Amino acid sequence: MAPGPTLAGKRILIVEDDFLIGASLSDLLRRHGCLVCGPVFTVKDAVEIMGREALDGAVLDYKVQDGPTLAIVDRLRRDGIPFAIVTGYQRG
Repeated sequence: MAPGPTLAGKRILIVEDDFLIGASLSDLLRRHGCLVCGPVFTVKDAVEIMGREALDGAVLDYKVQDGPTLAIVDRLRRDGIPFAIVTGYQRG
């Protein structure tokens, strides 16, 4: 049987302002062979990385230190980069 998809070598941006969550996500992705960009704690820092790195994906918290990550989502969608939003916030 052929091996399934792999994350090895993929550049993944992590945008998470909780240090422990960001560190845990980074560790998990690195153990699966990812090249982790971040974690970063602000939208501003994420946009800066997006301007200089060729990303393969992203994991975002919904809201970080300087506000919601919707501007990042819009850019990722426009650039065709897959992403996941992982958050503890509830719809309300």
